[in-house]
Amino acid sequence: MTNVKGGFHIEYSFPEKKKTSKKATTTKKKKYDVISPDGFSIRIGVPLFNSIKERDDYFKMWKNRFAQQGYYSSVPYGRIHLADLADYCEWIEV
Repeated sequence: MTNVKGGFHIEYSFPEKKKTSKKATTTKKKKYDVISPDGFSIRIGVPLFNSIKERDDYFKMWKNRFAQQGYYSSVPYGRIHLADLADYCEWIEV
């Protein structure tokens, strides 16, 4: 690290990665989530979903929270009819 006019200049170096002859067979298990039309995860105190079925079941439960008012109120889209709500959400794999 050296002083430069108005701040510092930092030089980085990283050690070379060691090559291994054996391939690591670590497979990450896929996780799933649903992002609401407002850009937030629909999960409330719930970890990422382990399966698509688990994700879909939670989505149905989450959507039912808005059944009494009959629509989902979104900042960028206004009122979204519950039948169309899934189309406005982002279904992601983590």
